[in-house]
Amino acid sequence: MQLADSAGFVLRALHASDTATIARLAGRRDVTDMMLSSRYPFAALAVRQYLQEAAQQELDGTARYFAIESAGQLVGGINLLHIDAEHQCAELSCWVGRPFWRRGFATRAGAEVLACAFEQLHLHRVQAFHLADNGPGAKMLAKLGFVREGVMRDAVCKNEHYRDVAVCGLIASDYRVSATAQV
Repeated sequence: MQLADSAGFVLRALHASDTATIARLAGRRDVTDMMLSSRYPFAALAVRQYLQEAAQQELDGTARYFAIESAGQLVGGINLLHIDAEHQCAELSCWVGRPFWRRGFATRAGAEVLACAFEQLHLHRVQAFHLADNGPGAKMLAKLGFVREGVMRDAVCKNEHYRDVAVCGLIASDYRVSATAQV
């Protein structure tokens, strides 16, 4: 899937040529501190491995990875992970580089990826996890229609400190209701 509009917003496939930009944007401590699975530093070697794993998961049909671009510049990434055909579910995950925070890129990209999840892949449920103290992440998921379902206490260790993780979910019937309300 590639989506582009007249304002220069694009969702596109990730490329090996994105390695340096991803390392620069996602490799900042303030960005990795908000991500569940990435560690600081997220250097070029780790990014190359990430891109190889992403390509394999796409081939396997278990994930979809997208670069978020604005005005020709990579600003972040968004993924549909752990796509489970049997249970018709997946996990939404995203990050945005610090210079591009609070501009709506994650929300906009999330809406497009959810359309793919529910309208093209015909999933029943998409879930998302965020650090419980990540207010902007929680707000973005709420805007997309996710419901906070609970908190996993001390679920991840970041910088030698355990942190709580919020579990959020969106089911197809709620997605259709919220999508209809936005029209």
